Amino acid sequence: MTNELNNGTIISVTENFEIQEEAQLAKVSVSVAFQGLDKKAVHDKTISTAKEIEAQIKEMNDGPVSSYTAKQIQVWSRRPWNKDGEVLPLQYHSSITFVVEFNDFIKLASWIDDIAEVEGVSVNRISWDLTKVTREQLLTNSRQAAVQKTMQKAKDYALGLGVNITQVLEIADEGMIKSSGNSSRGDYALGQTVARRAGTNEDNESIAFKPEPITVSIRIEGKFLAS
Repeated sequence: MTNELNNGTIISVTENFEIQEEAQLAKVSVSVAFQGLDKKAVHDKTISTAKEIEAQIKEMNDGPVSSYTAKQIQVWSRRPWNKDGEVLPLQYHSSITFVVEFNDFIKLASWIDDIAEVEGVSVNRISWDLTKVTREQLLTNSRQAAVQKTMQKAKDYALGLGVNITQVLEIADEGMIKSSGNSSRGDYALGQTVARRAGTNEDNESIAFKPEPITVSIRIEGKFLAS
């Protein structure tokens, strides 16, 4: 986009830059849940199994496990109906959820294999992330690269017009120049990733998790004066 001024031409461009990095952290959500007719039995079974799981997590803490949290036990009940519309005895439920952050994906896969055999334990989901240091460095690199791409694009337009860039008027996150200062949604996005599970071998070894790379994406706008 170009605009003519008395002292030159304003060239406005938008550019983006993306960079990918292999995931460094995995956050796995694991639940311990039981149900039954005896409220105390259900509660006690949930607590005892959760203690076993937490003991395993603590053994790995400050090693393959970077951190973990455990939610308080949840207890509720419901009265089911059968297909004939008859009210059945009250069912009691209880659950505890752990969120565990792993920095070692081999240990993660091995642990999931182990807990999959434990009654009442289920893996809800796995999300992937970068360390704070890596994320900040990628953002810095991406911002700088996006500015360079924006300037090069403006120079290409200027060359086509037979003029030269003489001044950088504005560089901003996408949407901020057009909105005259209104806040934008942010200057980066960590792409959603999916864990792909490699097949096990004939010896039934641990499943290997291979996360897809995490994408850091930057979109910026630039306004330049050319003459």
